[in-house]
Amino acid sequence: KLYENEKRRDTKRHNYKSEAKLRNKVLKEKIGNDEHATFRYFNEAFLSRREIDSDEWLDELWNKVKGYYQVFNEWYQDYRLYHYIGYLTTINGENFNISSLVEEWNNRTKSDFVQYIKSEIVKSLEPKETKETKSWIKELPDYKFDESGSVSKTETVGILLLHNIETIIQQNEKLVAESKYNLPNFSKFPFHLYKREKWQVEHIRPNAGDDFNKKDSDKLYLSLAQPYVNKQIETKIKKYLDPAKNESENFNDILAEIWENGGALPEEDKNKIFNFVLLDESTNKEYGNQIFPVKRAFIVNKEKGLKVRYSYEKGELVERESTREIAFVPPCTKNVFSKFYTTAPSTMVNWNTEDAEAYWKDMCDKLKFYFDKLEVKKDDKQ
Repeated sequence: KLYENEKRRDTKRHNYKSEAKLRNKVLKEKIGNDEHATFRYFNEAFLSRREIDSDEWLDELWNKVKGYYQVFNEWYQDYRLYHYIGYLTTINGENFNISSLVEEWNNRTKSDFVQYIKSEIVKSLEPKETKETKSWIKELPDYKFDESGSVSKTETVGILLLHNIETIIQQNEKLVAESKYNLPNFSKFPFHLYKREKWQVEHIRPNAGDDFNKKDSDKLYLSLAQPYVNKQIETKIKKYLDPAKNESENFNDILAEIWENGGALPEEDKNKIFNFVLLDESTNKEYGNQIFPVKRAFIVNKEKGLKVRYSYEKGELVERESTREIAFVPPCTKNVFSKFYTTAPSTMVNWNTEDAEAYWKDMCDKLKFYFDKLEVKKDDKQ
């Protein structure tokens, strides 16, 4: 009998949760997610109470709204909280519970809350163990990944985004520490643009195995690469692009020489984190298999708010009219393509081992707090 009673209670709880989920789903569909969603939300709330003496309820609701606003405003004004909370909401998406975070804020000191937030960030960096992907935490503190040093791109989203966030935070802290500037904040990461443009993890030194099955894609590739290669390779490219001499050159042979030109990162290192960067979806789809300086040119144009489209038509490289683009490039992406992390770059033609190691060193320096915490977690699991 006790078992049956408990079973009935469980069924009621399940039904209640299911009904609540259904109500929330219907409410979300009714409210939508456009700029008027807030109005429709409160309109629904008011309509549901219109036959009840609701003055007290309205006062309570308004005080709650003001309370949330005050909390959000303080988070926005504090550059550390703005970036840490912005990171968590971006990484966790709709699964992020903002109400519970406000509750933590109300029950903690500010310094304690910052530590709590950073501990939540550490949790977000923990990779999921799968048959295909081995945890890179196991190899800390050497900062390697699996036996080959490789890691799934999807597992590095949090690290790469956090690298951008900590770069901005630590730059702000240094500037604030300089009394001559005497300002509380200098820059903020535009999370809304990051989400709108769908920035993803992509290779810096592209996969040499990318195919060129589309018509004239091989010729487009070589035309764009031509200004950045040495004279010997340039001569071969010209022959390949010349219909009369085309058969004298092999595309794959030229491609292999381009990769070697300037000492590109070895093939075996292409899937390591120091060869990953955040690129917006549209840029990567169009130029993902291009060599470093070509990608760099498109990043530079994007920073200027422009997008240039190229095609190979009737034996010529055609440049389409530039169109306006949202001028946003994450700081670390910009740093990578300007070779900011390399003290004295030996070449601008390719992304090489020297560049990759300098990039990874900066990542380790900026994210030391989080990597140290992950190392402790790794030791706990052993």
